[in-house]
Amino acid sequence: MTVLKCLWRVLDFCRRLVLNLIFLGVLVAAALIWLFARPNTPAVEPGTLLVLDLDGAVVESDPDLKSLMKSRGASTRLIDVTEALRFAGSDERIAGVIIKVDGLTKLGLASARTIGSAIEDYKTASGKPVFSWASGYTQAQYAAAAHADVV
Repeated sequence: MTVLKCLWRVLDFCRRLVLNLIFLGVLVAAALIWLFARPNTPAVEPGTLLVLDLDGAVVESDPDLKSLMKSRGASTRLIDVTEALRFAGSDERIAGVIIKVDGLTKLGLASARTIGSAIEDYKTASGKPVFSWASGYTQAQYAAAAHADVV
């Protein structure tokens, strides 16, 4: 009977050893993937102009799958625009902002006011210029661009 107990202990030890080695291998592989697969962020030189390309409709949140399949168009999240302006205002490497509104197709009045307020906050906090560019302005595009220093 003791021989069977010893054999069982050896088998149990081998099973645990193999499973622990597999688990350790998975952890090491995940750590290596995380370490080497991080995206390379481009270097931002001092004096860089941040380009905000407003494309499609300005939306307050991510569209759901149904609306994406219906519209098939691009969209710009409002929070992305306001956060980009807020971060650019505190980044000393950013010399100014260019807002491109050529691709802007739909913009509500409340979203236009929020973007305008974010532009004004950016200019007040940083003292840096804001430029707006488009080959021609629709009413929605001009509502987004009107707060810029140069249109």
